[in-house]
Amino acid sequence: MSKINRLDILIMVIITLIFGVVSFWNLGDMNAPKTAWAPNVGDVVVISLPENTHISRIQYFLGARTDKNLEIALSDDGEIWCEQPLIVRLTNVFAWSNIAMDDVASYIRLRGSSNELFILEMAIRDYNDNIVQVQVDEAGQALFDEQHLVPLMNTFMNSTYFDEIYHPRTAYEFIHQMDVLEWSHPPLGKAIIACGVLIFGMNPFGWRFMGTLFGVLMLPLLYIFAKHMFKHPFWATFATLLFAADFMRFAQTRLATIDTYIVFFVIAMYYYMYKYISEDFTGAKPAKLYVPLALSGLTMGLGIASKWPGVYAAIGLAIIFFIHLVQAYLQARRNDSIPQFGNRSLKIIAWCLLCFVAIPVLVYGLSYIPFIRTPGREGLSGIWENQMQMFNYHANLDATHGYSSLWWQWPLMTRPILYYARTMPDGLKSGISSFGNPLVWYVGVLAFFYTAWEALKQIWNSFNLQFKFPNVINSKVPLFITIGALAQFLPWIPVTRVVFIYHFFPVVPFLILATTYMFKRFADAKLHHKYITPVVYLLAAFVLFIMFYPVLAGVPVSEEYVSLFLRWLSSWVLVI
Repeated sequence: MSKINRLDILIMVIITLIFGVVSFWNLGDMNAPKTAWAPNVGDVVVISLPENTHISRIQYFLGARTDKNLEIALSDDGEIWCEQPLIVRLTNVFAWSNIAMDDVASYIRLRGSSNELFILEMAIRDYNDNIVQVQVDEAGQALFDEQHLVPLMNTFMNSTYFDEIYHPRTAYEFIHQMDVLEWSHPPLGKAIIACGVLIFGMNPFGWRFMGTLFGVLMLPLLYIFAKHMFKHPFWATFATLLFAADFMRFAQTRLATIDTYIVFFVIAMYYYMYKYISEDFTGAKPAKLYVPLALSGLTMGLGIASKWPGVYAAIGLAIIFFIHLVQAYLQARRNDSIPQFGNRSLKIIAWCLLCFVAIPVLVYGLSYIPFIRTPGREGLSGIWENQMQMFNYHANLDATHGYSSLWWQWPLMTRPILYYARTMPDGLKSGISSFGNPLVWYVGVLAFFYTAWEALKQIWNSFNLQFKFPNVINSKVPLFITIGALAQFLPWIPVTRVVFIYHFFPVVPFLILATTYMFKRFADAKLHHKYITPVVYLLAAFVLFIMFYPVLAGVPVSEEYVSLFLRWLSSWVLVI
């Protein structure tokens, strides 16, 4: 039975709690500097140091604006300043950065040289790398009022990394109604990030919270999907645990970017479409058809409002919908119920215009509320202008990246993306990479081809029976999984702009479902003991997850361990 019962709820709760703890553990600091020095151009702060302090570096935590200039001048007496002040271009928002120095001085003068300069905290380090106790005039009090938060070095625990320099900043700009500097994707994902910031503050835990939460909630959502598809709690648990063991699901959802949300909504929109096609088109009660379609359209709109590749998923939904409609017509013709089919199909198509056109457009428009509340982005004109900006940006993007990869490399995992790398004070290496669990992805790719072959066989057999349209949706699984995976993958083939392995993430749930389908078919055919092989396979996947955990979560580890056990391909760069 596919109905969710108490056993299913218990399994989902246990899995969600366990992997919730694993995902949120060491996610990031819950405190970060809050008060800012925000000078006008020319404003000055004078910092008094102990006499003749040997300055090794200046640490600073930058606010919501980057690429701003700061003038630094040194003095022995506070009267005569160096003739050539140091002009520093400040980068990396909401992250600790360093200005390397090797000077002796008793005073430091800071002068704001750019508009919209926000420095949330600063620390002066001496020759022994200790924090220097300073005195500062009233104008600069905010620079040194949270010294207990100054770390020895910047890490993912206390700073943004990779594309976190964009999306959490946009969330901050939405909250404070500031001019939005990153507009290359629709705003919903960044508005969701803002919810975590509102709850926990503008700190690493706060800006990563919602993405990690959605990553954890993918697991019970996939369980419900797999239970409905495979009709048994064992196979639903198998699919869910396999997804939990995937490296990318873990690492990608702990990074405060928007890719997590589109994957979550892709799973949801396909689940509701599967519920719809599982019902008898002419015999089911209207609510059994209308409600899943409405929810599929709603989650489709949420996916597109998070990131434009949600449109790829929409294409797959449309293909599945029309295959099912044609099949329902042929079934009605065989049953002499064409009038009933005609009446219902007209209502269903009208309903779909609402669910898959009107509702997504409305959702997409509503997602722009925080965007159009910012300066210079008012009303429908602001929304339309952003569509043109996004299209032109992605159509004309001419960039390179050391960790980019081509579409055919993604399932082969020849080029993981290294998000973060540090050498720790004790010589250990800390790194965070995003790529797939080899047992999940490599077996998943094989399972996809197996599933696609099963779909093709069913199509062939159906056409051989008086050329009737294939009854594959009634067997549901093979063609459904094949269409879902290809809809998320094939559109990337002609894309010439720089792309990364994380663009494969929306395909992964379909690889999981294909793997589950393959193992279930083998079990049903009694090619092996029904449960031993999938359990052993799951255990092996989790052994790999534990082995690779350090380079997925930034846990310091020896370079020798990575080289000996984790670098399976020469192109894998997991620590530096």
